Amino acid sequence: MPKDASPGYPTPAKAWTALAVLVGGVLLAFVDRQILSLLVDPIRADLQLTDTQIGLLQGPAFALFYAAAALPLGAMVDRHSRRNILVGGVLLWTLATALCGLAVDFPTLFACRVGVAVGEACLIPGVLSYLGDVFSPRRKPYAFAVYMVVVLVGSSLSIAASGTLISAVESTGFHLGPVTESWRIAFLLVAAPGPLVALAFAALGEPARQDRSPQGDVQDGLPRQRLITLAWLVPGLALASVAFQMTLAWLPTVLVREHGWSGGEAGRVLGLSIAAVSLVVGLAAAVAPGLVKHRHGSLLAWAALTMLAGAPFALLTTSPAPFSAVFAATAAAGSGLLAYSLAPVLTQALAPNRYWGRTAAAFKLVESVVVAIGAVAIGAGSDAMGAGGLARMLAGIVGVSLSLGALCLLVARGRLRRSSAAPSEPALETP
Repeated sequence: MPKDASPGYPTPAKAWTALAVLVGGVLLAFVDRQILSLLVDPIRADLQLTDTQIGLLQGPAFALFYAAAALPLGAMVDRHSRRNILVGGVLLWTLATALCGLAVDFPTLFACRVGVAVGEACLIPGVLSYLGDVFSPRRKPYAFAVYMVVVLVGSSLSIAASGTLISAVESTGFHLGPVTESWRIAFLLVAAPGPLVALAFAALGEPARQDRSPQGDVQDGLPRQRLITLAWLVPGLALASVAFQMTLAWLPTVLVREHGWSGGEAGRVLGLSIAAVSLVVGLAAAVAPGLVKHRHGSLLAWAALTMLAGAPFALLTTSPAPFSAVFAATAAAGSGLLAYSLAPVLTQALAPNRYWGRTAAAFKLVESVVVAIGAVAIGAGSDAMGAGGLARMLAGIVGVSLSLGALCLLVARGRLRRSSAAPSEPALETP
């Protein structure tokens, strides 16, 4: 790893400590967001919900309100203390997660999911902006690679851990006072670490903003050609996220409903499978910039071709053999995940420092909208198609998302090549 010779940055020890703390918060957010996907059938039975309503809870209740909050919070991240914004966010989303466990009907559960969304909306813009200012340009690619590997693998293992937690609660008959339903207890338990994470965030200092962008970029806004490239890049990366997130959201229910597994079994197997894929993807994301000599266009082409290669695997999600379905679904999700894992490097390379929060927020907004559409489409299609419809809808949405996302990335690559005045493509490293 290169030595950091750049002045004005925190010491490496402080930077890596901040990375560890922030990753811990991201992992908790992922658990609190995804725990619903492992509890679909007990919630559905207890609150008498339809798959369309479950789709609304996993899609619009989270994604659209996340999107609505992301841009103003991203602007706040660019102007105010990122540490303080992150502390407020973690307290809000963990409180809302706990209240999900106390919901008595669809409207109250919907409102609680909105609270989770608004609390988490500040997280990615705040974390990425914070990390961009504690690591020097030479160290940043390594830091983001570590961030992506730990988050991807940790998030996957957290699904397995959540499945184990649910199984333990169900098998032991564990109660929390008057709360006896296992799905309610699961929400309360995963929200419990929130105050500790908030204290850890509060202990971090606020780093100085390391703005090395040309003055024109800062005063006049993003250059037009960068905006055009981002206009194609962001939807492509968002569609890559759909393939991954819809697999996490709906595959456990496919395994429970169509293959007779328990929620705990589905969580453990899917979590371990995604963890293995995430490790490979994270390592690939770490070495990819070097392999393509830090060129935007080559990296975009690699990501697009990977997504196209993964699209056919999505169709095999309908396999009658459960482990074959898991293998195919995780392969398809992994192909989208590789493109998605490059988002921090690509977006920060195209936007100056003072726009990092807003750029990340705009990306999360687009991602949230397309994820919401995908979640509702799968749920509504399942209700309309009946038996076996859920697996078919999941396969279709993932396959189409990967194909369209790859097309967007290829168009972004073409726009980038045409707009470049230099004979070679611009370097990935942030100025």
